[in-house]
Amino acid sequence: HGLKNDLTVLGITHPWYNTRDTAKYEPFMKKAKKVTDSISTSTSTLPRSRKLKDLALTKLDRVIQKEGESHCSIEDSIAALDLYKKARG
Repeated sequence: HGLKNDLTVLGITHPWYNTRDTAKYEPFMKKAKKVTDSISTSTSTLPRSRKLKDLALTKLDRVIQKEGESHCSIEDSIAALDLYKKARG
């Protein structure tokens, strides 16, 4: 989830066409919504990525990244992999 930054930090290059990133997978993204206020009306047509924490809870019924605790990279990786496996059937 958000692999580009992680891979860059680790100094790992990986072909984009072999990367499966749950942050960029459209079925897991928030739908675009129309924003209207008294000054202007703007519409974003681009979906936005959702937090891995929220995806794990809604799609896997799993609590990760608990409040007040450090993020566990292993737990995050397992959740991202499980999301991918669930999505591909």
